[in-house]
Amino acid sequence: MILIYTDKITNRLAYTLDTVFKGILRSDYKITSDKIIFQHSDLPKLSYTNTPIADEIFIKSSTLLFEKDIEPQTIQTRDLNGIRLIFAHDFLQSNLPFDPFAAIFYLISRYEEYLPSKKDQHGRFDALNSIAYKEGFLETPVVDYYALFIRQLFIEKYPELPLPKRKFRFTPTFDIDNAFAYLHKGFWRGFFAIIKNVLSLEFKAIGKRISVLNRKQKDPYDSFEWMKDIHKKYKLRPILFFLLGDYGKFDKNIPHDKEIMNELINDCSGWADIGIHPSYHTPLLPNKLKGEIKRLNLILNQITTRSRQHFLRLMMPTAYRNLLQSSILEDYTMGYAPLIGFRASTCTPFYFFDIEKDERSLLKIHPFCFMDSTLMYYMMKDEKVALEKITQFIEEIDYVGGTFVTLFHNETFVKQEWKNLYENILKQTATHLGEEEA
Repeated sequence: MILIYTDKITNRLAYTLDTVFKGILRSDYKITSDKIIFQHSDLPKLSYTNTPIADEIFIKSSTLLFEKDIEPQTIQTRDLNGIRLIFAHDFLQSNLPFDPFAAIFYLISRYEEYLPSKKDQHGRFDALNSIAYKEGFLETPVVDYYALFIRQLFIEKYPELPLPKRKFRFTPTFDIDNAFAYLHKGFWRGFFAIIKNVLSLEFKAIGKRISVLNRKQKDPYDSFEWMKDIHKKYKLRPILFFLLGDYGKFDKNIPHDKEIMNELINDCSGWADIGIHPSYHTPLLPNKLKGEIKRLNLILNQITTRSRQHFLRLMMPTAYRNLLQSSILEDYTMGYAPLIGFRASTCTPFYFFDIEKDERSLLKIHPFCFMDSTLMYYMMKDEKVALEKITQFIEEIDYVGGTFVTLFHNETFVKQEWKNLYENILKQTATHLGEEEA
C-alpha cells in the first residue's frame, strides 16, 4: 500500500492516480490531504504538492489536475533517458523533472481534442495537431514510461514494496467494412459497379466479378475461414467489428438483414468475439447508433458491449457519451487513420474521463498503434517495411508490459503477402507471450 498526499483531492487527480497505480503499476494506494496522517504513517509515501513535507518521494505539482476549466496549456518539454517529457520544470527538490500526473492526464483524457482545432475531411482531430506528433513521441507510449519512472522511484526508496511487473498482452482485432467484394450486394449495386469498371477500362475486374458471381472463383474478401484457422493455430480469439449501417457513401457492407450476413456473424462468433462497427454518421446521431447496436444484438441474441467507430470517427466527447448511452462498455477507436502511433500515448487500456462533466466513466478505452490501411494507403509501406515497424512496436510494448492491439480488415488478405505478414506478427507475439504455436 502506498500513501499519497496532496493539498486538494479532485476528480482529475483521483482518476489519474487510479490509472497510474491501479491500471499500470498494479499497486494499491490511499490518498489524503491530512498532513498529520501523512507524516505519522509508516507506509511508502509520495507527496504531490508544491514543496516536500519530509523525506518522502516528492513530485512537484502543476495546476492542471486542480483546475476545472478546459483551456490551452503552456507546456514545457525536455528529455529524460531518451523519453520526451511534457509538463517539465526545473524545481530541484522534485524527484522527477516534470509532473507525470498532469502529463498523463493531459494525454489519456485527450485534453487537446477538447480545444478548438482544425479537423480533417472526416471531422476527425488531425494527428498533425497533436503534441505527440509535434514533439516527436507519437510512436512511443510515453504514458507507460512515465509510470515506470514513478515505479523506479519507489523501487529505489522502498525496496521492500512489492511492485509487480506487467506482462505483454496481445489483442488482434478486425473491422468488417465489406464482408464480400462481389457477392450478396444485390443486382443494382453489381450493375453499376460493372458500368464503373467499363468506364474505367477495368475489364479484368469485370471478368473476376462475373467469375465470382458464377461461383467459379471465391470472393476475394471472403477471408473468414483463413482467419479462423490462423487464430486457432496460435490459440488466439480475435475481436471482429461488423458494420451494419444502412448503405451510403461511406457504408457499403451487405445489408444487415440478409441471411448470409446473419449466418456469417453467428459463425464467426464461434471463434471470435463480436462487436459493433458503428457507421459513418453515428458519432453525431445517437438514435442511429442505437439502431445498429440493436441489429447486432438481435443477430447474436445477446447484448453487444464492444465497438469501434467506422473511419475512426471519434469526436470528443460526444462519440463516447453516445456509446455509453447505448450500453457500450469497451471501445477500440483510440488511434489515428493517417499515422501510426499512440493517439493517447499509451498501450494500456484506460477509462474515458469526461473533462466537461469532470467525471470518470465506465467506458474502457483500448488504444491501438496501427492499422493495416495506414501502412498500405496512407504511408505506402510495403510488407517488409511494415513488419519492421510493427516489430518495433511489439518490442517496445513488451518492454513496458502493455497491450498490443492490431487493426486489420478482412479484405487486406486478398494479397498473400499480407497473409504472410500477419502470420509473422502472430509468430512474434507468440514469442513475447511465451507461447508456442499450436
